Amino acid sequence: MGSMLQGSIKFQIKCFAAALLGCAIMSVVAKWA
Repeated sequence: MGSMLQGSIKFQIKCFAAALLGCAIMSVVAKWA
């Protein structure tokens, strides 16, 4: 269960990073558009 929880935390960090990257790309595209 411990390793599963650790994997979940890593997954949440990846999801957060992906969302942050997506927002950054969308804001850049909005500036160029």
